[in-house]
Parts: sequence; structure tokens; C-alpha cells
Amino acid sequence: MGKRTQKDIRRSVEALSRVEQAIPDGDAAIHRDAATLSDGQTRPVLITNPADSGVDAYVSQRIDTDNQITGTVRQNVTVDTAGTAVDKLNTDIQDSQLDSTQVVVEQGGSYSGGDANQLPIQTSGVQGQRSTPFVATAQYVIRPGANLLYDITSQANSNDFVIEFAVAERER
Repeated sequence: MGKRTQKDIRRSVEALSRVEQAIPDGDAAIHRDAATLSDGQTRPVLITNPADSGVDAYVSQRIDTDNQITGTVRQNVTVDTAGTAVDKLNTDIQDSQLDSTQVVVEQGGSYSGGDANQLPIQTSGVQGQRSTPFVATAQYVIRPGANLLYDITSQANSNDFVIEFAVAERER
């Protein structure tokens, strides 16, 4: 993997800033997937900004596990079989526009392809000891028609796992 360029760093800061600004305003949605994984079990979680959305999606993500996980992040995969949508809440609890969010987060589907460059994921932790939550150092901007696939693999039995995305959408 190559070094991060200044443009990459600016884009990450911009994404995080947009999410941080949107949450207090109630202009963001929180998507969360939770499961208990067995040793060696992989759970795919896909975040997609539909091609016709008309928005840029600014995404921040958090992963928390009881024990160690490994995995990868790939972009622009092909959806072979759609998964199940994960739970979401708008950050403005009184807002009735929750269903108007464009970005979709699903788990459990079947995916192939994607860009050759993959980002590794790994949390610390050993059997029986809660790991330190993994917080991304890079946030993402997902343009219309793009997606990110997280393939999360447990390295322990009965491994409670949570992945959460804060997503702010801005019209293009």
C-alpha cells in the first residue's frame, strides 16, 4: 500500500468534519449491525450509495468486538445476492424523514470483485478479554454508485461484534 497523499488526508478530514457537523443538527443517520460470531466466521457488511441518490455520503465508522477480529475493506464490489438491511436511526429522534436517507447498509449478502487494493482490519484482544474498540483513522466520502464492503472474520468463538456507521448526506 502506498503512502497517504495530502489529498487523501484532506478528504478524510472533510468527511469527518461533515459527519461531526451533521450529527448535532440531526442531519445524519446511524446504521448499526450486531452479531455473535464463531471462530473463523466471516460477516460481510456493505455500505452503498445508490447511483441515482443525488448525494455524497460522508461516512465515519466504528467497530467494537469482545475478542480479536481480522478482515478487509474493499470498494466498488458487485452485489451477487443482496443482504439484509441493518438497523438505522436518524440522529434527530423527532425527525420523521428517517426513511428518506439514500445510503443503504446491509449484511449477509454475497459480493464479488471490487478494487484490487484492500485495507486490512484487525482489532487487538485475546480470548475472554474485551478488545479495544477499533476506530478508523480514515473516514470516507462515498459518491453515487460507489460502495464499501467490510469482510469481518472472528478469531474467537462467541465473539460479540458491532459495526456502526454515522452517515451524513449532502446533495451534489
